[in-house]
Amino acid sequence: MIAISSYLPEVMLLSDRLLVSRQGRIVEEFNSLEATEEKIMYASIH
Repeated sequence: MIAISSYLPEVMLLSDRLLVSRQGRIVEEFNSLEATEEKIMYASIH
């Protein structure tokens, strides 16, 4: 299943793996154990 959302707590609860995209490209990949809101937000803007 693919879920697209900007509500990070919901995404983190539903996901085993998270991909962060920026400007149409995947810039970071996290598994659910290593993902934090801070890491996801950093990847989305840098």
